[in-house]
Amino acid sequence: MPLFVSPSVKKIPVIIPHYRHADRLELCKQHLFAQEGVEIELFVRDNNVDNILYTAAINEGLRKFCYTPDHDYVLVL
Repeated sequence: MPLFVSPSVKKIPVIIPHYRHADRLELCKQHLFAQEGVEIELFVRDNNVDNILYTAAINEGLRKFCYTPDHDYVLVL
């Protein structure tokens, strides 16, 4: 039985900089969405297109989540 998620609990943003290995990314996403009692908002930066640096991919995700009051913290994988 799934745990109740309080409407007052904010979603947790998760940033995943990704480069190749689609099977590993899919497995990671499955595990994230299987968590009970937690809602997540996922940002995947696919570096297959232009292969920007890891930190640049992280910064792109942080810009999306850090400057709004909608999130208290961000999880970076």
